[in-house]
Amino acid sequence: MLRGRIMCLLASLFVLSCVATMPREGEQTPIVVATVVQTRIDDDSIKLHLQALLGFPEECITIKRDNNEQDIAKNLEKGRIDYVLISSHWLQTSPLKKFHPLRKFSYDGVDYVLLHKLY
Repeated sequence: MLRGRIMCLLASLFVLSCVATMPREGEQTPIVVATVVQTRIDDDSIKLHLQALLGFPEECITIKRDNNEQDIAKNLEKGRIDYVLISSHWLQTSPLKKFHPLRKFSYDGVDYVLLHKLY
């Protein structure tokens, strides 16, 4: 009987923790996009493309630039970032090529790939 009450209490705490971390109505979940520093596309253009491709509001998107593709891959794997934007040319020899290509688009004569982790 005590065991049943403890399980019920734990289940209640789990539900409360899930509800507490859910976005409220009208709030948007922040989206983090990483890109390599060498990417020629500026942050505002990245936000506009993501808004058009995926429907994310521009104000919810954070862009992080990093030189180290290994760090970007680790952060994507651990869920610290949501997407990675990389040129198709760089992707051919990148450790990021193991991730799922979600969308492709061209900007200023360069082909880009938006990657994400499959769960």
